[in-house]
Amino acid sequence: MSDQPVNLITPAPILTPDEIAYIKKYVWRASGLSANLEQMNDFWGDERTPINYEETTTLYSDGIVRFINKVVKHAKEWPIIETDLKGYCSTASQNYQIFETQVLSIVDTIENLSGYIDYSRTLQQQIDASLENPSSSYCPLCNEDLARLSDIKLNIDSTKPHLEELEKGSKDIGASIMSFKTSLMNIVQTGNDSYVNLDTATEMAEKLNFIPMEQYQRVFFNTYMSIILGLVLKVIKEASGQPVENIEAAVTAQLHPNHVKEYDDTLNDLPVDSRAPVIALITQTKKGQVLFRQLESMHDWLKLFDKPLTDANKGVGQVRTLWTNTAVELDRINARVTQVTQYSDLQSVVKSLKSALKTWQETDKNLRTLNELLERVYQ
Repeated sequence: MSDQPVNLITPAPILTPDEIAYIKKYVWRASGLSANLEQMNDFWGDERTPINYEETTTLYSDGIVRFINKVVKHAKEWPIIETDLKGYCSTASQNYQIFETQVLSIVDTIENLSGYIDYSRTLQQQIDASLENPSSSYCPLCNEDLARLSDIKLNIDSTKPHLEELEKGSKDIGASIMSFKTSLMNIVQTGNDSYVNLDTATEMAEKLNFIPMEQYQRVFFNTYMSIILGLVLKVIKEASGQPVENIEAAVTAQLHPNHVKEYDDTLNDLPVDSRAPVIALITQTKKGQVLFRQLESMHDWLKLFDKPLTDANKGVGQVRTLWTNTAVELDRINARVTQVTQYSDLQSVVKSLKSALKTWQETDKNLRTLNELLERVYQ
């Protein structure tokens, strides 16, 4: 069997403070979306043509109410993942303490073997004397110490079930985080894009500002687009939740002839190169492809969560790799214990166990930090 040790990775934190903050802010904001929708409806409730946001926004996607419900439902998954992470941190810390106790016990047993003490003392004296080839580099185990090896092997065996439990736990949490990320990208963000990729009324006005024309003409077209937006809402309201097959035609039919004439006259007075972009804006408005201003704020903060969730999954994977590598290392040590014939072999076992313990100490520190971050409140 090769004596090359398994490289135990240096564990990285599962999540950094910024990543925890991003996710918790998303969850907090998502939980407020339903309240925001109620406020939006209350704001328009006294209008002559009350806005039904669900009916109006079916032009874009499933409708904003159903979309918000999806976001809120998705956000509610995170507290469950967070609880699992906290439980995992606690379990890992408990197992670290068990692992530490067992490793220290094994190391103490080896280092207190009578022959090992003599071997180590003699070897150190020769090293201190700068001998290149210490004569004690080969020193067979005495019979008494050989008899103790079975106990050492049993102690090493007893650490493995805890590693297997941790490996399974981290795999389950990693799967939960990836599922959360997939839903965020495929359902929440895709649905959100169907709204945010539309132009807002503000953006439409800004586009109009860049088209060469006189100021009075710009004022007229802005007013005309506002009239059209009002008719879009009216047509949808009158449809009572039924789909409107051709909303552009329905809106055009509701326009007052005087408004249409004034539009045609003003359009004809424009420079030739300005007419097509104005017509495009008017057509877009008639089709209802203009986003409510109240929905603009959802997009930017949704974009923040791809990297944090990816990093979260990588972090869980790194810790999972630690458990797996530690188990492999213990297998290697365990197999070698039965083949030990000299004290230098036991010295290698001690070094491997101490190396694994040092890595676990850093992991335990990172998991404690993670648990503290999960306890924080972000708004």
